[in-house]
Amino acid sequence: MTAKLYSESEIVFQEHLKSPKFKDITGIRYGRGVVLGFGGVSNGQKSLWFVRCDCGNIMKVQVSNLISRGSISCGCLNIEKTIERNTTHGLAKKGAKLPPEYAVWSSILARTQNPKTKNFKDYGGRGITVCERWLSFENFFEDMGERPGKEYSIERNNNNLGYSPDNCRWATKVEQNNNRRSNHPITHNGRTINLGQWADELGIKVSTIQCRLNIGWGINKALTTPVRPHKKYSNHKSGYNYR
Repeated sequence: MTAKLYSESEIVFQEHLKSPKFKDITGIRYGRGVVLGFGGVSNGQKSLWFVRCDCGNIMKVQVSNLISRGSISCGCLNIEKTIERNTTHGLAKKGAKLPPEYAVWSSILARTQNPKTKNFKDYGGRGITVCERWLSFENFFEDMGERPGKEYSIERNNNNLGYSPDNCRWATKVEQNNNRRSNHPITHNGRTINLGQWADELGIKVSTIQCRLNIGWGINKALTTPVRPHKKYSNHKSGYNYR
């Protein structure tokens, strides 16, 4: 079964019921989850318990579902089954050490396909998808290659489009932040396009426009002020002479 997810700050444990039939199941494991504590009663007067899934997600589950089914899942199990169905490289076997690229790929599937994932609303929830080719890890690895280093993760060149070979690259956190800034929409002369598009159209670096805006320049001034050419100099016997 699946259930609503809770963050740590949303957990409010309730006092145990005084009924002689009440049984404290805190700490007991049911399938993929361990009971954290009592969460009150439902409208149908069923006991509710906070349960932490092995993946880290926290749910509130009716005791009857725990006892009768003996197994729960926040949705991560379905993602793992999808990964297993679409992976034949042999590294997904239990006990095998998975490559870092595999972890990146499985995270992409989770945030685009699993509504129970915490950041689903920022990805699958707003229409970000994974191309059909990348439902297979082998294809993903063939297109992206090895991760250049631990500081690299998958970056979408256009944050409004999904995950595909044409829209993705390995990038550092700094590079990703720059990409987000370049996708910031700016309206000028009745047109609204992102900062990167204005930079390409006007022949001005994104960093130059961003710097101008950061120091308080208005949009019109930031976009229309010509970039002053750097002064060149040469070292003659008489000293440095600017050209």
